[in-house]
Amino acid sequence: MVSAKPMKNSDERLLISVIKQYYELGMSQEEIAAKEYISKSTISRLINKAIKKGYVKIKMAYPILTARELEEKLMELYGLESATVVPVYVEDQDLCVLDACKALLLDLKKLLRDGDVIGISWGRTMEYFVKMLDDYYNNRKGIKIVQLNGNVASNILSVKAYDIVEKFQSAFSATGYLFPLPILVDNRDTARALLNDSRIKPIIDIARQADVAILSVGKLSKKSLIFERGVLNEQDYEELSQAGAVGDICSRYFDAAGNIVDNDLNARVLGLTLEELKRIKNRMVIAVGEDKVHAILGALRTGVINKLYIDERTAAKVIHLSEA
Repeated sequence: MVSAKPMKNSDERLLISVIKQYYELGMSQEEIAAKEYISKSTISRLINKAIKKGYVKIKMAYPILTARELEEKLMELYGLESATVVPVYVEDQDLCVLDACKALLLDLKKLLRDGDVIGISWGRTMEYFVKMLDDYYNNRKGIKIVQLNGNVASNILSVKAYDIVEKFQSAFSATGYLFPLPILVDNRDTARALLNDSRIKPIIDIARQADVAILSVGKLSKKSLIFERGVLNEQDYEELSQAGAVGDICSRYFDAAGNIVDNDLNARVLGLTLEELKRIKNRMVIAVGEDKVHAILGALRTGVINKLYIDERTAAKVIHLSEA
């Protein structure tokens, strides 16, 4: 295998010259080509090379537009304090999630106060959310970040819990608190004992004092992290399904009416209950994806959500299902 030849100093200088003219001076590729006596295709190739080498980093800074009619209908139906419905610009759910995360972060910056406690969970949506934090400017002091529920087994890296808390901690210059327990234990007595342990209870107490909770809605699926990592098995899935579970918030499974299902499993989950979550003043919930429509409808009916971030297509389907 032939390795790529290192760039000569003159080639490197030309590369940097081209991108400075293109990005900093706003010159067209045709103008740069004429000035440098090279072809436009060469200019295009150099710009692409600069992007691949990390010399140029593209950052989107478009405004988040919203669908006001859908927002008002959701607030009316479910007594929400606010609903943000982001447009679907591209047929890609990941991009919709990122837009919803961006909208939430804009609101968070407005409502956050000195000394506030932010409660967070883990999961794929939270992994998307922390991508928004790289350029976040925090002007609040004394912020605390705390996990609201336990982790998958003993390996917090398997759900990137540590990474999520660390990125929050860094972005907000905050004190971070991990929830150092598994998400699920074998029986109620073990759960009760752990939650009352003198080394664990202070973290639980901080979580219960949260001013803001940033959450997501999961649907009952064998592809969810809690099933993929083996915390719940095939039998658990069948029992939850037969009990009418449609989704979860912080691994608290509920049915289409918003009621908790499988009380035994719920009693073995370590973390804040739905009732405890409802006591948090600002419950900001990201709920994106038409495949989650039944889970989102159930989540809205739990009463946990008071600030919703959703895409327009999912919002329309939730409203249609609500009124059917």
